[in-house]
Amino acid sequence: MRSEEWLYQRCEETCSSFSTKTSICSGYAMYRCNRAGTFKTSGTIRNGCMTKKAQSHCTAFIRTNEYSDGSIDVTCCFGHIYHELDPTALRLNERQCGVLKKLLEQNLFPSDICAQMKEEYPPSNRLHHTTPNDIRNLALRLGLPIRIKDRKTLRLSPNFNAEECDENTKNLKTNTAISDDSDHCLSLFSDSEDDDKVTIENPHDEEVQSLRQEHDPSNEQMPCFEETFNSSLLKSPDQESSAVDSKESRPSRVRRTPRRLWTTEAEKRADQMGANFE
Repeated sequence: MRSEEWLYQRCEETCSSFSTKTSICSGYAMYRCNRAGTFKTSGTIRNGCMTKKAQSHCTAFIRTNEYSDGSIDVTCCFGHIYHELDPTALRLNERQCGVLKKLLEQNLFPSDICAQMKEEYPPSNRLHHTTPNDIRNLALRLGLPIRIKDRKTLRLSPNFNAEECDENTKNLKTNTAISDDSDHCLSLFSDSEDDDKVTIENPHDEEVQSLRQEHDPSNEQMPCFEETFNSSLLKSPDQESSAVDSKESRPSRVRRTPRRLWTTEAEKRADQMGANFE
C-alpha cells in the first residue's frame, strides 16, 4: 500500500520507529515512539535483553483514521525529545524483515548477511546495524534454517527430525571410536612377533623381560611406558630374594616400655606405706 511505503520512508528519514499504543476496530489507531515508556521485565530465572526504552515520554506519535471509502487521515509528529536518535535501537519493520528473509532463503551465513547489509545501506538505516542475533530471532519466528560456521544446517522449524540427527551423531561416534580388538596394542606385554624374537624360559621372567624391553622403532603400535614405572618394579628375582634375606637376618627390635613422667595417687600411697614399714 502507498500509505505503508510512505510510513517506511518517513521512519527511515527521521530515524524513528513506532509501536501500537491503542487500536479500535472502527479504523482509529494511535502509535507512539518505541523509545518512550517504561519496561518491567517479568522474568525470574535469568536476565533478559536490555530494553530500548529511554524516557517515559516522547513527542513523536502517529494518529490515523481510516474511513470506509479507503481514505486515511494521518496526524503525526516525527520530532523526538528526551533521547538521542540511535538507529541501533530501532525495530525492524516489515519491509526490512522481508529483505533479511530473502537472504535467509538463499542459505547464506549470518556473518555474510551482516557484511552485505553494511555495504548496501547507510549508517542511518537499521539494516546497516544488523546483528547475528537479529537474524537468529527472525529465523526462529519464521521457522527458517540457519547456517552456522561449521557448515552445518540447524533446523529451527517444528518439523525438524530429531531422530535423524541422533542417528547421524551415533554413526559419527562409531566411526571415530577405537575398537576393542586394538586394546592389546596398549598392553605392556610383548606381541606375537616379539615372542618369536625373544625366547623366555621362566614365566616369571616373562613379566620382568617385558617391562625391561626397550621401545622398538619398527613397532609403531607399542607405546613406551617404561619411564612411568617405579624402579622397584624392575628388580630381578635375585635382587628381590637378597632383599628378603637381608630383612630376615636383621635382629628384631626390642620394644621399650614408655617412661611415665607422672605417678598416680595409688602409687604415691603405696610408696608412703612402704616408707612407714621401713
